[in-house]
Amino acid sequence: MSPRIIAAHERLVAVEFGAFYFGNWPMDATSDPPHLILRHAQPGVAFTETGVGFYSECYDDELALLRVRFLESEPARDGDGKSFRGEFFISSNQLAPTTAGAVPEIPFTPPFRGGVGVLATHAAPTEDDVPLVRDKWSVDIWPVLTSGA
Repeated sequence: MSPRIIAAHERLVAVEFGAFYFGNWPMDATSDPPHLILRHAQPGVAFTETGVGFYSECYDDELALLRVRFLESEPARDGDGKSFRGEFFISSNQLAPTTAGAVPEIPFTPPFRGGVGVLATHAAPTEDDVPLVRDKWSVDIWPVLTSGA
């Protein structure tokens, strides 16, 4: 049985230098400098302390579609090779997808804060996606209990 969806958001994000970012907003410049995303994201995803960097298949000035779902619990594991698992810490009252240069799309309020598990899955755009979309990612987020909590 799939975990219950608590909230869902969909955003388009501009790709810069073949990358974009999703995480706490405003971005913490000391823990998530944009240049680290660009250097470590290949091939696909790089997890930072407060978000996720994506190496996109887009070129500069193209768009990636990011679908974010907040789940009640961890989803089942799959072995499709297009999914990446990791963790980050939601410390802000807002999350936002941003360009690698830290220009945000419309931020939104997460339904929970603290340590979260993340499943980022890459998918090819379909004809139903916005015509300018060249890349598509789904991100599932669930709360993670840490020892001593």
